[in-house]
Amino acid sequence: MSPKPHQSQEGLHVLIVEDDEIMRLSLADRLKMEGIHAVAAGSIAEARRCLAQTAADMVITDIRLPDGSGQDFFHEVSAALPGVPVMVMTAYGSVPDAVELVKAGAIDYLTKPFKLDGFISSVQRVLNSVAEARQYAAMNQNGEDNPFRPGMGLLGTSAAMRGVERLIARIAPLDSSVLITGESGVGKEVVANMIHHNSRRRNKPFIKVNCAAIPANLVESELFGHEKGAFTGADKRRIGRFEQAEGGTIFLDEIAEIPPETQVKLLRVLQEREIVRLGGSESIPLDVRILAATQVDLQTAIASERFRSDLFWRLNVI
Repeated sequence: MSPKPHQSQEGLHVLIVEDDEIMRLSLADRLKMEGIHAVAAGSIAEARRCLAQTAADMVITDIRLPDGSGQDFFHEVSAALPGVPVMVMTAYGSVPDAVELVKAGAIDYLTKPFKLDGFISSVQRVLNSVAEARQYAAMNQNGEDNPFRPGMGLLGTSAAMRGVERLIARIAPLDSSVLITGESGVGKEVVANMIHHNSRRRNKPFIKVNCAAIPANLVESELFGHEKGAFTGADKRRIGRFEQAEGGTIFLDEIAEIPPETQVKLLRVLQEREIVRLGGSESIPLDVRILAATQVDLQTAIASERFRSDLFWRLNVI
């Protein structure tokens, strides 16, 4: 299910920068079918001309372009149009570059090839955030309260804690995945709570899953659900935790404990925004933000092949 378009989305403009003509026209046409104003450019030079003619509310750019670097173009847009979200598209081999751009301020990245439905869902989520941010700005100009709610269980008023709250205030309105690391007891779940309750999803479900508490042979069923007859004892369909979180946020605590075979399926959720229940064949679209936490050094886990590097890159974007 794609996110429902925000009522203030009408009139927003998206610029697509992609050198493959068939792909850029397909993406633009699909956005137009969804009622989104879209302009397509095949190069950085053409994109500059488009931006000079029409203001963009969102920019989607490939990393590899014929007349320059997508990274450089991202920084150019960020400097010229602060506050305009930029999403990057990349082939698998350039994922680390895309992740660095997200850390530098890009809203998200898409790995080619991707499904058009997933592309539309990603764009809708960003435009919803743009529309809501404008509403919040209007509220603040009218003297209404800032919607950010600090505290919520964080202990202490140190400069470090205030720094954490400022970071949460920055990333909460985004829809990017967040990986929270730290030793046991430092407040990772509290941070996840604050991110959710200060996001546009705050009135939707917040589903918490302790991955370390689930037997390895039941993790897939717990997360993604199962169909009747999927295994011995599966006498009826079961809705998994991801489907329970539809429209909201799922918090995967101790994510390093997820078995490798389930990590593959979690990666698909992050890439395609859909699941398949255990024992089923139907792809079920999802609109869920993923927060994850671990006390494990994931770089060490990757080196020992206990954790997938591509899953790490998908989670560690902020």
